[in-house]
Amino acid sequence: MDAVAELPGLDSGRVVVAGGGLALAVAGLAPGRVAAARVGLPFLCRFRHAARFSGEGPYLELT
Repeated sequence: MDAVAELPGLDSGRVVVAGGGLALAVAGLAPGRVAAARVGLPFLCRFRHAARFSGEGPYLELT
């Protein structure tokens, strides 16, 4: 977050993170620095749902 906040032309009050578990971790560990988080299918969260909708990665090993 420190490196992102220093990017020229970036409004550091409007930083959005997206992804899986890492996005969830960044949003949780940087309170007040992340405006929003779009988290989809973090590993081992709702794994039955993730296995149905993810066509790759470790979820296929769980079924």
